[in-house]
Amino acid sequence: MSLRVMKGKNVIIQDNVTFLCEDDSQGKDVSIGDNTIIRSGAIIYEGASIGNNVHIGHGCIIRSGVRIGDNTVLSHHVVVERNTCIGKWVRISALTHITGGVIVEDSVFIGAGVITVNDKRMVWKHRTLSPELAPPIFRIGARIGSGTVILPGVCVGEFAVVGSGSVVTNDVAPRACVWGNPAIYRYSVSGELLIPNGSYSPDAGGIGNEM
Repeated sequence: MSLRVMKGKNVIIQDNVTFLCEDDSQGKDVSIGDNTIIRSGAIIYEGASIGNNVHIGHGCIIRSGVRIGDNTVLSHHVVVERNTCIGKWVRISALTHITGGVIVEDSVFIGAGVITVNDKRMVWKHRTLSPELAPPIFRIGARIGSGTVILPGVCVGEFAVVGSGSVVTNDVAPRACVWGNPAIYRYSVSGELLIPNGSYSPDAGGIGNEM
């Protein structure tokens, strides 16, 4: 099945970027917004929608149905599974895995090597059990430290901070700072950390080379 790639203005697609259909292909086009850069080695599946001024790093995998908002950066070797929605002004650092169906709202920062989990039962093609999927949610302005594991169904609240290396087993309240294994509340976030990443000015330009 042929796959159309709909490109905006000033899009840069480097060598060895691959566009693929899924095995259960629906034949949906890939959409790429203005001024977006896709680095060599990236793999993008059908139905992905990538906004304006987005940077996709080397070796990223973007599965079908993924939506990525304007001015977002995915660093190198980030994997984003099916039907995940990523907002504007999001930064996801290298070697992070975003599981299927995750919601990442605007201005979220996710560090390197973060693992998100959506499967509560860890079953696959089981004779009697069906998967119970509960993708994590990251609310606006949340910040996730490198090496963190986010378990199924967890919601990280607005402007919450999760310290590096944590295992997050329960929801994180808005403006809470947590860390540890399991992650527990430490203190309330205040001051400049309550200012979202990115610019919401109507005349804001691109994000530059930030990978």
